[in-house]
Amino acid sequence: MNLGLPARHEAPTATHEIVLRLTIRGEPLPKQRARVLKTGFSFTPAKTRQAENRIRLEAVAAGHRPALDQAPRSLTLRFYRATGRTADLDNLVKLVKDALNGIAWKDDRQVVQLHASRFDRQENPRTEIAVYRIVTT
Repeated sequence: MNLGLPARHEAPTATHEIVLRLTIRGEPLPKQRARVLKTGFSFTPAKTRQAENRIRLEAVAAGHRPALDQAPRSLTLRFYRATGRTADLDNLVKLVKDALNGIAWKDDRQVVQLHASRFDRQENPRTEIAVYRIVTT
């Protein structure tokens, strides 16, 4: 059955340029869901806001300048957690992606490649972040 695809597809050549490399010390926190009041007003829980702000502040304090071009990004995350309680890897990733909006990319929709790992019961809890700009040639 021919689906209209070429017999052989070659991916474009791409290089990865580092945009940001950062280690956040302390227990990684998953993004909590927005809360909705009876009035219909929604808000982000304080713990989530604080964790996102900490990542932003540490990125700026480390000298990272906003990289707001439209190029696609590759994101590598490693979460080292002291606790053995379960945390959804997707929610750990989401908190970091939202925190880096306006710093590592214009919008987290630019992340087209993602590598994420979670390690539980670790002695040195931290989040390791690496963001790359994907440049196709």
